[in-house]
Amino acid sequence: MVHIHSLKNNQYSQPWRQGYYAALDIGSTKIICLIGKGKTNGILHVEGYGWCQSAGIRHGAITDLRAAEAAICHAIAEAEEMAARSIDRIIINLPCGHPISRLFNIRYPVGRRVVNSTDLKRIFAAACKQAATKNRKIVHVLPVDFIIDDTECVLDPRGYLCEVLNARIHIIDAVETSIANLKTLISRIGLKVEEVVVSSLASSFSILDADELSHGVTVIEIGGDTTSLALFAEGHVLHTSSINIGGTHITYDIANRLNTSTIDEAERIKTLFGSAELTTQIEQEIIPVELCGNNFPHLEYISRADLCRIILPQVERIFKQLREQLDNINYTKTANKRIVITGGGALLDNVSLIAEQVMGVRVFTPYGSSDSSLSPCSIRLGYPKRISGISRENKAIFSTATGLLKWTMSTSSPFSGIKFRKNQPTNPLQRLVSVIRKDL
Repeated sequence: MVHIHSLKNNQYSQPWRQGYYAALDIGSTKIICLIGKGKTNGILHVEGYGWCQSAGIRHGAITDLRAAEAAICHAIAEAEEMAARSIDRIIINLPCGHPISRLFNIRYPVGRRVVNSTDLKRIFAAACKQAATKNRKIVHVLPVDFIIDDTECVLDPRGYLCEVLNARIHIIDAVETSIANLKTLISRIGLKVEEVVVSSLASSFSILDADELSHGVTVIEIGGDTTSLALFAEGHVLHTSSINIGGTHITYDIANRLNTSTIDEAERIKTLFGSAELTTQIEQEIIPVELCGNNFPHLEYISRADLCRIILPQVERIFKQLREQLDNINYTKTANKRIVITGGGALLDNVSLIAEQVMGVRVFTPYGSSDSSLSPCSIRLGYPKRISGISRENKAIFSTATGLLKWTMSTSSPFSGIKFRKNQPTNPLQRLVSVIRKDL
């Protein structure tokens, strides 16, 4: 059976799968494990969560298997203890493998008959064949829209009488060995990976509402070593990408420029006093900073404005690089007008102001060219929606983890994703074999 998730049947109205499920967000600065279950009112409740500082991971890639394994084990053990239950399966994000997002147009002759699930399977297989690249593995197959003869924007073509079916398919793939190494790492812990999901899609599934998806929105997730974006229009994912710059780069700039005693001290003052915008009040403030000395660290007082002058260029750099990526995509004129920022880096004061200055939508003339002016765009900070069991203050940090949990607990495939489910065997012996294989 092929299932296509409808925007009308969104994640807020659909029922959750029964039972407890687990999600693991593997980042360059933090590792988060969540265990939760769905409630009848549509809210997903986190029964237990574990948090650990990352180790053995750089720019999302695993650089030290033992260190990464120890950190992941710590986060999982905390979540299991809090939830008072153990887990054997888990959904994870894809922090590595250089994911690439591409659109494919498939033309499929139906022959003036009714379109069925077999036709869809063949279309998706044709798209995957076109997308096939040596040493890369397909992670997501996401239909964008279908055209049935002259009828455009069809969500689900099954049941339509059709001569020629055209489909636009969004495929995301990544380096095969990176995915294999990630799964091997999880198997060393004794867990089976249920699914691997691109981080920006997981976060988006957690923080967006149906109205934003329908009208078009760009999601920006500012992580530690990377910042990722996902572009949506009419409920579909049109593009995903990332850049290798994030909150950690700001922290290291502070440590180097101010000569702080430790990286942790730089992170502390960034979190407590950092801002991406200079104001009159900030210009007048003085803050304490522990700096390196000849023999031992010592406390000094600096202007908060000096700290902001270190932070601002890096924040501008992040949004300028994202702006350049979006400018190279010819279908962003609508989606750019709504921007949702999430992740740990989004908690920095006044980040949205800089985003609005840099990410504003370029004004297009009737002749298709554009001038240098920017029109205002709607920007908000994204928090996970309809989640209980975690503190509100930290919700932006949990965007990917909660999105993963919602993803695996959803009864439908998020963002029109495709899941091919085999028909259930009718023979008693076949059903027994199927159950045994499922438990392996």
